[in-house]
Amino acid sequence: MVSPLDDAAKEKIKARLGKCLGATDLSVGTKITGKVRDTYVLEDKVLLVTTDRQSAFDRQLALVPYKGQVLNKVAAWWFEKTKHIIPNHVISTPHPNVTVGKKCTIFPVEVVVRGYMTGSTGTSVWTHYSTGEREYCGVALPDGMKKSQAFATPILTPTTKAEDHDAPISPAEIVAQGLMTQGEWDYVSAKALELFVFGQQVAKEVRAHRPAPHPGVRPPPRCSAAACACALVCSTACCWSTPSTSSADTPTGRS
Repeated sequence: MVSPLDDAAKEKIKARLGKCLGATDLSVGTKITGKVRDTYVLEDKVLLVTTDRQSAFDRQLALVPYKGQVLNKVAAWWFEKTKHIIPNHVISTPHPNVTVGKKCTIFPVEVVVRGYMTGSTGTSVWTHYSTGEREYCGVALPDGMKKSQAFATPILTPTTKAEDHDAPISPAEIVAQGLMTQGEWDYVSAKALELFVFGQQVAKEVRAHRPAPHPGVRPPPRCSAAACACALVCSTACCWSTPSTSSADTPTGRS
């Protein structure tokens, strides 16, 4: 259970403001710089260094103390908790900022699972729905939905993975463009939905055991814990594939 920061913790964070991990140079392998992670591609594995860079809306905004450590350790926790659903790339986490992973051939598709009609970016379902579109990423959407309304069942809204900006894509287009075979898409999409449902269950258990907030204190958003599951779905489903045996196959390094 997360507790409020005490004065000592706040001072520790303040002292770190000028010592954030903004960039790395390990002088090993081939370096790929992503929005948040620096990836070092070695002969048979990859080193994923999660920095303190804060990225949003395709821009690096700032450096946040300990942000990289928190992100890396949260991801490691979810990967461990979900390995019974789908195997993942993690070999070890030798440092709070570092994950050592298996070298895999990556599907150039990000699999996004959504439980609510919401969002504000060009790849969010509400952005398109509010302009009158009733089909998004191959999903037929009913009339009359409101922003932040829950879907009857979670939906899949995949995107491409590009160097500059992601773009919505339908399952039919994924297969037609050769980004995945039909069998690969069927497997990945089923696992993505399974991961999302598992994440929702974990979030429900957390909420059930969370103490009631003090009077006048606004509780955090109800879907905050589920957001972690959504991040896991994206990173697991789009990165799972047969381990590569060729050093020419490298990950994108995007985060």
